[in-house]
Amino acid sequence: MLKTAVTSAQFWSQMLELVPDSWWEDADTLIRESQPLREKAKFNTGSISRTTAVALRAISAWRQPDIVVEIGTFIGVSARTLARGTARFVITCDISNDCLDTNSVIRTHPYTKSTDLLKKLAKDGGTVDLFFFDGLLSPEDAMLVRELSTPDTVYVFDDFNGEFKGVHNVRKLQPLLPCHVLMSADGWVRADTTLGVLVHEARL
Repeated sequence: MLKTAVTSAQFWSQMLELVPDSWWEDADTLIRESQPLREKAKFNTGSISRTTAVALRAISAWRQPDIVVEIGTFIGVSARTLARGTARFVITCDISNDCLDTNSVIRTHPYTKSTDLLKKLAKDGGTVDLFFFDGLLSPEDAMLVRELSTPDTVYVFDDFNGEFKGVHNVRKLQPLLPCHVLMSADGWVRADTTLGVLVHEARL
């Protein structure tokens, strides 16, 4: 395992300490306005927290991605949050639902398996700057993610806690990314988020 002088607590503190108050207000509004989309869900599940929304926006602003890929759209809080960063496109899929409409920035793929989306992207060529995983990856998915990556790609995992899907996703991807360091939610952010991030050691 790689060691770095930056601890997880320091990483998250630096990521969020300069976030403007308006971002917290925007997160509250976005979460509230997204709730009616649950009526369209065939599989009604959980969504991200306020802190997670702000953290995703901060990570996007820090990484400055051109292309973001999300696994697990649901009602679109995370996709719309990432789109408020600097991303040119947010490409997102959901195996169970069709709750969020496509627009000029967010390209939705409803009722689509993660493997199918990743295969399509790999076939089309190009690379991904930031991944957000809010769905369980298969071993095949992990290899496809690696194929779509550059050394500077950032990987964000929801539910990195206990034996939830985020932990299993990290176990699949981390061995393929020997120069990336895991930054799990730490410090005060742990009270309201279970995010984990794999980031290249050169960025720390």
